[in-house]
Order: sequence, then C-alpha cells, then structure tokens
Amino acid sequence: MAVAIVALVFAASGSAYAAKELINGKDIKNGTISTAKLSRTAKSQLSGADGERGARGPAGPAGPAGPAGPRGANGATGAKGEKGDRGERGEKGEPGAHGATGAAGATGAAGRDGRGVFIRSTAYVDGNRNTPPGDFGDYDDGHKQHELTLTEGTYRVEANLSVRPPTVPSANGTTLVSQTRCSIIDQSIPSSPQNPNLIDTFYVTFFHGDLPDPGYRQGLSVGGVVRVPQGGKTIDVRCFEVLAPGVTPTASGKIASASLEAWQIGELRP
Repeated sequence: MAVAIVALVFAASGSAYAAKELINGKDIKNGTISTAKLSRTAKSQLSGADGERGARGPAGPAGPAGPAGPRGANGATGAKGEKGDRGERGEKGEPGAHGATGAAGATGAAGRDGRGVFIRSTAYVDGNRNTPPGDFGDYDDGHKQHELTLTEGTYRVEANLSVRPPTVPSANGTTLVSQTRCSIIDQSIPSSPQNPNLIDTFYVTFFHGDLPDPGYRQGLSVGGVVRVPQGGKTIDVRCFEVLAPGVTPTASGKIASASLEAWQIGELRP
C-alpha cells in the first residue's frame, strides 16, 4: 500500500520530482495524505483485493406471515395400520323397553276333576268296640274297627279315634295302667318284616281307669298316603291294648267313637 501511495504522489507532483530526492514511506507521516489530494486515477487504484468473508451476522427478526397458499392435492391413501388393543368394557346400558306380548298359546288338555273322591266309614265292622290285649310291637294285633275299599288312585287316609282305658278300680292316676295302640293296615299285603302292610300307627298311654259313661277318653289320630293299583284294595284300622304288669281290669278298654276317611289326591312322584 505504501509503494502505491508513493507512486501516486510522484505522479501528482509531476516535474517537481526533479528538484527533490525521492520520497519513501518513511518521509510521509501517518495520516497526513487525504484522498482529496489524490487524482481521480490515483483514487481508482486504491481499491485492493477482496478480503476474507466476514462471519455471518445474527438472524434478523421473523417477517410477518404470508397469505395461506392454495390447498394442495390429496395425498395417496396410506397403508392400513395394525389392529389396536381391545378397549375397556363400557358400562351396562339401561334396560330396553318391553317387547310386544306374543300370541296366546293353544289351550292345554283338560285336567282331572279337582274334586277327587272322598270315602268315609263310621260304622263299626261288627259292632264290637272293645280293645283286646295284644303284643305292643305287633301292629297286626287288635280288633278291626273300620275298613274301606278303595278304587285305583292315590289317597290320603286318616283314622280319628276316641279311646277309653280298661276299667281298673285301683288306678290312682300316677301308676301306668295301659297303652292302646291303633294302626291303619293294608289288607292286600301279607304282614312280614320284609314286606310290611302297615300304613301308620300310634298309641295313647293311660294312668287312669275308665269312668262311668261317657267315660275317660283320649284322642288318637293315625294317617298316611297310599297308592291303590288297578283292581283296588281294602284298608282297615284296628286297635288293641297292652296292660301294665300287675294290672287286672274289670272290663277291657274300648273305642268310644272312630272314623276312617280317604281323599283321592294327585299322583305321587319319585
């Protein structure tokens, strides 16, 4: 740069150079030559080579958003994604409205007569109401009081009896006098331990002897359900008494009144 300036000064001074010695950079004080002292040609020669590119300055502030561009064409349909996990079960919905009533079904077959069959016996078989002595464990013992013959079907049978004890003048009301047992028996079945003919049985216990009529009485009821096959069967109620040891009656006990009844019912099912 200093050589160029010296050349420019020399060119500017013209013939004055002849009168003086050459001026070098040392003879020029820094900052003493202004561009106003230079010729147009010298000024044009002051431009040096381009320097290195400076560092990039900081980014300026963002400009205002431009107007929205036109909508682009729809893209191609993407590939189908994988099936997602099953979602949680939703809450139970409200019950729906009742549906319309369906058509009436066909009328069923007529049922059996609900009145069934009722049979009753109140007449004593032979007029003998006594209760003879018997074995307390043998249900077949005793005098037959009533019997009924039943046709095919299923029945509820029941015997209701008013029982009088034997006449024992020495009875004191605290010592056992006797027991009277009554049983309903199926006459169509021969009695045996393997094939019992007993429908029901029970007994009453006496600590008093009989009194003058109407007498001293206790009620007794026995009953059960019996199935009668085709051809029918006969049932009866029979009673006997068992005297306490050492008791000697002056008259046996008796059945003051009794009835044997049967009501036909629906079929038994297993």
